[in-house]
Amino acid sequence: MSLYCKPRNRELDKGGTPRTLNPIVYMEISIGGVKAGKLTMELRQDIVPTAVENFRALCTGECGTVNGVKMHYKGTRFHRIVRDRYMQGGDIREGDGSWNQSIFGNLFEDENFMLRHVGPGIISMVNEGPDTNGCQFYITTVKTAWMDERHVAIGYCIDEESLRLVERIDHIGTEHGRPMRPVVISDCGQLYP
Repeated sequence: MSLYCKPRNRELDKGGTPRTLNPIVYMEISIGGVKAGKLTMELRQDIVPTAVENFRALCTGECGTVNGVKMHYKGTRFHRIVRDRYMQGGDIREGDGSWNQSIFGNLFEDENFMLRHVGPGIISMVNEGPDTNGCQFYITTVKTAWMDERHVAIGYCIDEESLRLVERIDHIGTEHGRPMRPVVISDCGQLYP
């Protein structure tokens, strides 16, 4: 796997063994140009480390610009919001769901399907079939069991503010997926560790 961006080193425990600390990331959201709130998410690096490193680095923007593409979710939008299902975002180049690449330079394999889509607020990778994960992601707005074994879930919203915002965004969605108002990631980054 070629790297566009060097993944950060994991911390070591007292014995020198890599120790996984699950990252906490955030996305400040605006709806129709007005600040709407913050999504705070725990990413399960202990279960799906490759997918989490990709998502985390795109939240922080630490990879900079590669081949003319800003490798950062900041300023991107949720281009597809299917009411009572999910919202889809993360197309960092085109903004319409037609482009999907990872920080590793190419699409990457499905690590596993251990995490399930059990309710609202689950973060999951968008793909075009097996082993085609890149920058795009879903956040579920309801239980979406049909995604299990098809899409790699990587984390979840961790607080009530986030879940209320997911519900609010869901109401901007439509049956065909075109949002009634623009929903934009106005800022994003990492809170912990």
